[in-house]
Amino acid sequence: MSWWLWVLIWVLLVLFALFFLFLLLRQVWRKLRLLARELSTASERLAAVTEELQRLQDRSPEEPQPAVFDSPTEHRARRFTATRTKQRRSRRRSQT
Repeated sequence: MSWWLWVLIWVLLVLFALFFLFLLLRQVWRKLRLLARELSTASERLAAVTEELQRLQDRSPEEPQPAVFDSPTEHRARRFTATRTKQRRSRRRSQT
């Protein structure tokens, strides 16, 4: 074999290696683009869920305070009002 045949073989081997490397890098690039798109979608969903959670937390009522610290007259008035409201509702139900 002459020297130009060896050069031709090595050139072909290098070209095939570069072509294989190109195919491999193209596949990795496509997967990275897909991953970036999925991460973008996930971050948008997470932002929406976080906003909804914040909105629900802002809407939630305050922690109830124990009735032990209320004055007895306020407590009696609230209990009387609640009892009267319950009686009115039960009368309305029984009439219908």
